[in-house]
Amino acid sequence: MTFARSLRRYGIFVVASLALLWWIGGEIAGRGPSGGTELTAHFGDVAGLVEGDDVRLGGLPVGRVKDIQLVEGDAVVSFGVEDDVELPVDSTVAVRWRNLIGQRYLSVVPGTAAEPLEDGDEVARAQDVVDLGRVVNQLSPLAQAIGPDQVNRIMQALVVAFEGNEGAFDDLTADLASLAGALAERTTLLGQMQQDYATITEAIASRDQQIADMVTNLSAVSQTLDGTDQLVDRALYEFGRFAEGTEQLLVRAETDLGAVLEQLPALTGTAVTDLDSIETAVRGLPAMLEAVLPTINRGPYLRVNLLCLSAGPGACPHPLLFFEDEGS
Repeated sequence: MTFARSLRRYGIFVVASLALLWWIGGEIAGRGPSGGTELTAHFGDVAGLVEGDDVRLGGLPVGRVKDIQLVEGDAVVSFGVEDDVELPVDSTVAVRWRNLIGQRYLSVVPGTAAEPLEDGDEVARAQDVVDLGRVVNQLSPLAQAIGPDQVNRIMQALVVAFEGNEGAFDDLTADLASLAGALAERTTLLGQMQQDYATITEAIASRDQQIADMVTNLSAVSQTLDGTDQLVDRALYEFGRFAEGTEQLLVRAETDLGAVLEQLPALTGTAVTDLDSIETAVRGLPAMLEAVLPTINRGPYLRVNLLCLSAGPGACPHPLLFFEDEGS
């Protein structure tokens, strides 16, 4: 009985140990949701990404990487997502850092299209992994100039920046893609702008002598103004005196101007009331001027025609004219 009991306990221990080893092995191998919908994506660089790595959506695992193959210099990654996860056709797949020891995972950013991806489809938008090794190689001259502690702090800051800001980097990449697309759509306009700029520069270059003459003339004008600074000062002084005199005149005539302004309503009211009489007078003005013109057309002298001059009663023997009109 004692041997059988010991054997049973040993068997339970072995089974528990094997189960624990199987669970640990599954965790190390990346056991998890393998996904029911299989998709593919082309990458230029998937360094650190292996089969079994997570496929994450919003930071949560929704699938696994199934296969990585090299096709014509590009890495073709096959991965699966769960059946209940629908991804639009304009979704983006990117390789992201999983931890500091170099492990990666696939990050899926859903698009906005109405049509979903089907089993076997290819995701057109794929972003490669950020190669920190290349960044380190480019920073090697800087690393040689500063201390190791500072290099470590810089690297830690870079890792934190890349790891904690996936959404910001995705938005930045999308904005850069939109900008590149907008520029590509306006290649004709940009080419025309370059041609116009070349035309303007050629025109300016062909008129360099005229521009030089203009600069010389401006220099001469400035020298002339510099030589007549006293005249300018005098003009400004006289203008100041004029302004001061005008101000004094307006101050002195303030009462009279106020009275005139006060009488303007009465004047305009009278004009409105007697508008018919004013119209009649204006209409009779030409006839009056025509009758007065022969009297005043000699300048400072008044002209009067004496039609008859006689010492006594009776008719004039003949009319007398002191002045004759020209042409009569």
